[in-house]
Amino acid sequence: MFGIVGFIMIAIIMNSIISEENTNIQADAEFGTKAKQVMANATSQYPILMDGGFLFLLFGIWSWLIVSAMFIDTHPVFFFIGILAMILLVLLGANLANTYDDFINDDAQLSTTAAQYTKTNFIMNHFLETILVIIFSVSIVLFGKNRQ
Repeated sequence: MFGIVGFIMIAIIMNSIISEENTNIQADAEFGTKAKQVMANATSQYPILMDGGFLFLLFGIWSWLIVSAMFIDTHPVFFFIGILAMILLVLLGANLANTYDDFINDDAQLSTTAAQYTKTNFIMNHFLETILVIIFSVSIVLFGKNRQ
């Protein structure tokens, strides 16, 4: 969870920096039209790329957790320890969602930049529900597989 939230926070900060540098490059007469066009294209494509990268990272981690859970042999006694771990993950997920919300709403420039990440904002606004779906799907695979 820390990696996912950290990834998007760094992506938003980098987008803000790239947008600011693009403004400086577009205003500078020393750069040619080709360089200005390349920088403008890179600036416009960056949020789309990072938004997709966030979804790829999220679903990649989710699928990795499900596949890993298939290979772990568990005993029903560990179910109660798993419940405590799930509660801890839900509390941590809620805290991280609030941290992200505070991060993008504290600065007007970051808020404007973060608005370009539509898929990421949807996931982060429903981060607790997303974490619950991931936890329950991994728990079903972990504790529900057939023993031989």
